[in-house]
Amino acid sequence: MNTKILFTDLDATLLDDSKNISKHTHDKLEEMLAKGHKLVLASGRPINSILKVLEKLDLKGEGIYATAYNGAMLYDCAKDEPIIEHQVSIDIAQALFDKAKDYGLHIQTYTDDKIVSCSKDAEIAFYTEHVVMDYTVGTNLHKELQHGPYKLLTISLDDRAKLEAFREDIMNSELGNALDTTFSNAYYLEFYCKESGKGNALKALCKHLNIPLKNSVAAGDEENDLCMITAAGTGVAMCNGNPILKAQADYVTENDNNHDGMAEIIDKFILA
Repeated sequence: MNTKILFTDLDATLLDDSKNISKHTHDKLEEMLAKGHKLVLASGRPINSILKVLEKLDLKGEGIYATAYNGAMLYDCAKDEPIIEHQVSIDIAQALFDKAKDYGLHIQTYTDDKIVSCSKDAEIAFYTEHVVMDYTVGTNLHKELQHGPYKLLTISLDDRAKLEAFREDIMNSELGNALDTTFSNAYYLEFYCKESGKGNALKALCKHLNIPLKNSVAAGDEENDLCMITAAGTGVAMCNGNPILKAQADYVTENDNNHDGMAEIIDKFILA
């Protein structure tokens, strides 16, 4: 019962601004895994993108998990297989695509191996620069998707107010009965089914692994991490994070994501 589990967001939390980690942080991650603790990469990214991050960071072996698509998929990285999945119906996803078009907003979703983008625009160029994935352009989701998507993402690079208005409209409509939503950064507004979310994923994975919630530590920097850090036994906000998150955290790091903030968290809450 002494096993601890660390849920960490990727961008601006575990990863520095160059999308890497230092040797010091890498060594701390290896040390905690060698001592039998668990590591969970908890991201809004698709699972394929998370697995590429693991490969790039040279992290492998037992004890590594992921909660992808903002908690819509729980994944055992060692076994290379999903544990739990939550999907949005294609009909609801299509309605969201159509509504985003009315707003003049970029929207995208995902097949198992690529992005389905509403158009070839500045937003998809920006997204694929940071999350390296192939994409196709399509708006008929019944044609593009083989099953319901795990999440949908609306992006505006220059009009946060439009995203806010879109969120309010959707959540006050019938679609809001089936969907939850959060910002993962200033430009990205995410939609997923109500059973998803990083907080629900944390609880479900702890239950699956028979690890008490009090032994869980969660770290993040943005609004989509809020439900995760409040669900965890110890919730940590990066000092470079959103003030909303820092106000709800049990602890705020002294060091940011570019200066081994994650190593600080591991030393203080996992290895101590």
